[in-house]
Amino acid sequence: MRINTRKKFEKEIDFFSDEFQQEQKRLETYIKQRPLPRPKTTKSVVITWVLIYLLVAFLLAATVIYLFKITKIQWLCYLVSYIVCALFFSKTICIKAIECYQHYAKEETRRKCVCVPSCSEYSIAVLKKYHIFKALRKIRIRLLNTCGGYGYVHDEP
Repeated sequence: MRINTRKKFEKEIDFFSDEFQQEQKRLETYIKQRPLPRPKTTKSVVITWVLIYLLVAFLLAATVIYLFKITKIQWLCYLVSYIVCALFFSKTICIKAIECYQHYAKEETRRKCVCVPSCSEYSIAVLKKYHIFKALRKIRIRLLNTCGGYGYVHDEP
């Protein structure tokens, strides 16, 4: 009885192995021929968003200091305002920076990714779908654990 179970198990492994190999070939073909989007985002757009963030954070801190006549802990007001603004602007700045990478990176560099969707496309989708902390965690896991692995991977956000 035990021998029959073992043979059955070995046949299942072979079946999955063949299926896995076919999936790998299909993904390899797609990845090598997939179109790579080139967004129109430029360095100046990213710099503009960073400057907007800095300006808004400064104006927020200056307004709080002026309204509440804070003189002793001005540095704390500036720090808190930069953190608050970072929470509002961080997703947009990250997305624009990734789009800038997609625009300027060489095609060979971008084709090294073995994942579907590519890591930059995945990062943008995750940033749009989740809050910033969860998105950054998922992006970190994708870049460190999934991408650059031993096979082609299909991983949706």
